[in-house]
Amino acid sequence: MNSDFSDFYNRLKYLNEKEVGNSIMDTQINKTITEKAYDPKKLRIKAEMHLWYDFLQCLPVTVYRNKVIGRYTVDFYIPSVKMVIEIYDSQNHGDEQIKRESERDDYFRYLKTKVARYSYLDIIENFPNVCTDVVRNITAPYTETPSTHS
Repeated sequence: MNSDFSDFYNRLKYLNEKEVGNSIMDTQINKTITEKAYDPKKLRIKAEMHLWYDFLQCLPVTVYRNKVIGRYTVDFYIPSVKMVIEIYDSQNHGDEQIKRESERDDYFRYLKTKVARYSYLDIIENFPNVCTDVVRNITAPYTETPSTHS
């Protein structure tokens, strides 16, 4: 289970045991329901939809979703400014993931394409700041170092 939700889950489990009793069956059912309700994949999709429908579609530039560029599929691409927007899970950033992102960054650097990355939690919890950062990246000139917002 994602560590972001472990404290929440422990508090919820405590409340469930207090209200429902200490039944193993009740705890197992509640654990399953809680894990499904706070599935990181679902939260990532929710964040992607929120960014797309509530902001990116309203921009006065063309924005593509799930655009294939070379051998990579990016979450969003703005061709007029050559900018990629990626959404990532801040908790699953292992060595292999970092290596893949580095290879992607090298490829986009070769194409002189800006890259902005946002965690799905940032999009959900700090939506206005993410939107401001996207606009700043759209209007900023290209630099060799990709922009990352964490």
